[in-house]
Amino acid sequence: MMPYDYDLCRKTVTLYRLENGVVRRRQLYGVHYEYHSKQVDDQHGRRQETMSLLVVPGGADIRLGDRIYNGIGPDINEREWRHFLPILINGLSEINFVSPIYWEGQLCHIEAGRR
Repeated sequence: MMPYDYDLCRKTVTLYRLENGVVRRRQLYGVHYEYHSKQVDDQHGRRQETMSLLVVPGGADIRLGDRIYNGIGPDINEREWRHFLPILINGLSEINFVSPIYWEGQLCHIEAGRR
């Protein structure tokens, strides 16, 4: 018996990865994804930043720098990648943490997102 309830994992997201000059795109089904924008003040001034949490039951190949789009995302190429940014695209976030979650030695899910 797993200690987690995945009833909220009903969304589809698109994962993007720039790898060797090629934008790789794939859908992840049956996940939970939430995001929101917040205003951040730092030494560079004031800016909007997207915070997010992605929960993928089981395992998934998710890496730092991957971008997650809410729903089925568009095809983009390497030239478009530099403009495919969370600040410009609603529902897009860039991964800055990945945490596998285990229970009794078994992988339950992956948590990833931006804090």
